[in-house]
Amino acid sequence: MFNAQLNNKQISDKFIKNDSKMLNQVYGTDDLVPYWIADMEFPIAPVISNAMQNLVHRETYSYEFDSQTVFNSIASWSNQRHQLELNPEHFVQVPGVLSAIALLIREFSEMGDGVLIQTPVYHQFRRLIESAGRTVVNNPLKVENGRYELDLEGFENQLKQGKVKIVLLCNPHNPVGRVWSDKRHLLPSAALLRTVRATFTAYGSSLH
Repeated sequence: MFNAQLNNKQISDKFIKNDSKMLNQVYGTDDLVPYWIADMEFPIAPVISNAMQNLVHRETYSYEFDSQTVFNSIASWSNQRHQLELNPEHFVQVPGVLSAIALLIREFSEMGDGVLIQTPVYHQFRRLIESAGRTVVNNPLKVENGRYELDLEGFENQLKQGKVKIVLLCNPHNPVGRVWSDKRHLLPSAALLRTVRATFTAYGSSLH
């Protein structure tokens, strides 16, 4: 598809993930291969690089605001990929994924309400919940045959206690890397949520 070799070794050596001092600070050693956040081990696809080059070549770096084009593209992609019909007119632009989750927590719950997370999970979830004055409800993942799995029994028990108003689902799950499947994980989770009418908020870590 495209060349998998980085073109400029001099530049790549300046990345944080290749900095021995930084690696020692974070991991206690530099004898490892760091799979850094949003930092791929292969080059950007040409279509993306070309689009960025076009922006550079026009030599105008002003602020731009064209949400509708982005919204239309998202709706079109969702329809083609998932047969999911979304109305771009109902989209709302937010500064980032975490900002959106924080707004949803405040919109669909009250002070002291429970927000369920399934640890180990992205550490910022707990901060968002607690800073909103909500209560963290933990349903830890379980390990079966060397793989992390959703604990659906524990999930149901937490819901039955009546304290959970929102569930944050991370898919793919950060940091364990599991992609939760529809039949085994998502549909059973959704069915349990319908019984208690909790709010189901999904977060795709690939968006971060």
